[in-house]
Amino acid sequence: MEKMKPAQAVKLATKKGELMWGGRGSRKSPLKAPVRVTLEFLPRGVIMVIDAETGEQVDKIRTGTEFFAAKAPRRKPAPKVEPKPEAPAEAPQEESFFAPEEAEAYLIGEKKADQDEEKPAPVTTREQWLHAAINLLRPDFVALGLPIPARVQISVGFGYGAKAESKKILGECWSKSATVDRVNHIFISPEITDVVDVLATVVHELVHAADDNVNGHKGRFAKVAKALGLTGQMTATYAGPELAKKLRSIAEQLGAYPHSALYPMGAPISLPKPKEEAPEGDDRDETEGEGETEAPVSSGPKKQGTRMLKVVCSEDCECGGYTVRTTQKWLAMGTPRCPFGGEMEIAA
Repeated sequence: MEKMKPAQAVKLATKKGELMWGGRGSRKSPLKAPVRVTLEFLPRGVIMVIDAETGEQVDKIRTGTEFFAAKAPRRKPAPKVEPKPEAPAEAPQEESFFAPEEAEAYLIGEKKADQDEEKPAPVTTREQWLHAAINLLRPDFVALGLPIPARVQISVGFGYGAKAESKKILGECWSKSATVDRVNHIFISPEITDVVDVLATVVHELVHAADDNVNGHKGRFAKVAKALGLTGQMTATYAGPELAKKLRSIAEQLGAYPHSALYPMGAPISLPKPKEEAPEGDDRDETEGEGETEAPVSSGPKKQGTRMLKVVCSEDCECGGYTVRTTQKWLAMGTPRCPFGGEMEIAA
């Protein structure tokens, strides 16, 4: 083991951010029994050293503290002990202890079990797909000195504050201080299905998680986000050409994104319903039935009727807070952008 500072040590970490901790550099030699740990970077240069096995705190150091560190060895699977079947008591030779298909399953069962263990678990849910993507993205964050926390919760759902009409939030990350389990929680909008847009949003929110929302969209967040290949306004980033190419490659490894778009305000484009012909002898007024509404898209409150809505851009944008008014019909298809390309939002 060698003495080094945290910025050097994270380069030794595995994809899960694990490395071997041998104690502070103030000791003459490393611990006889090094501990497998992860490093969590907190505000103001504080670093928590967490036991990767138990989740308990091992030490708390500063960014300038030297300590003994080494690469963590690969985890070995626990040996599998198969119970030996009991032999039948004095079974007649002409009788078979197993049926033919049972005997074959017994003789090759161990081999089949080993083969099954080698195969990765199939991705069947959105959350599994997103967690698999996070593991493939971990090395890039480690290389930039801002590793993703060992534990991150990620799921598909509407972000807090997205209940306002037409307000569209692509992703949202909650800091550890807001959760009981002290784990960052990330939500990806159910409105997006394009894999590059989904994964670019995941990358954006993972930078927040690695920074624990300390710097907002500035400082270390902006530096790492740009280094990863995100571009545009830091409040509404998208994947640049190189990152988009890499995200497509990751999506090919993961397979199809197991999610179908959900539109909270109804589908953006709907075809008119065919007009039903009245049977002969029916003298109802042709206008009868007009004004009837379609079934609601959710069990929540009904959406507001047609009115002009104010849509504004951020005052931090070069446009200085560009403002327009439009109707809910057009906002359902997507929020407009200002002349400088900034994504606009409905005014509160």
